[in-house]
Amino acid sequence: MEAGAQVVRPKLQVSLSDDFEAAEDATATETLTSYVFTGSVLYHFGAATKRVHPFVMAGAGHVRDLHEGSDLVETGMEYHGGAGFKWWLGNGRPKLGMRGDAGVSVREGGYGTDDGRRLVPTAAFSFSYLF
Repeated sequence: MEAGAQVVRPKLQVSLSDDFEAAEDATATETLTSYVFTGSVLYHFGAATKRVHPFVMAGAGHVRDLHEGSDLVETGMEYHGGAGFKWWLGNGRPKLGMRGDAGVSVREGGYGTDDGRRLVPTAAFSFSYLF
């Protein structure tokens, strides 16, 4: 089992032009703060080698999007799945390792350009150390 947290601050920009009332062209910008808190379950297959351990994962989470100034909050759910590997370095009992995974995240609610589900491809690479 594992837990995760993501914080992203995307900048949204919309250009308005060709108004039928002949208004000046305008550009509206806003910065969102998006928080995603997740939990996952991993299943490790048999080791491909002594050092490489493939896995699949699935989980869910909570999405919380704050508009600029935190005046408006939008929430939703996130579901994800994927596959990857853990590669342990060194001989004997390895303490240092690398992890790579790829998958898909399905988000409902939160801020979006439509009210439906949004598919977001994901990829990650990280280093691990066992204490």
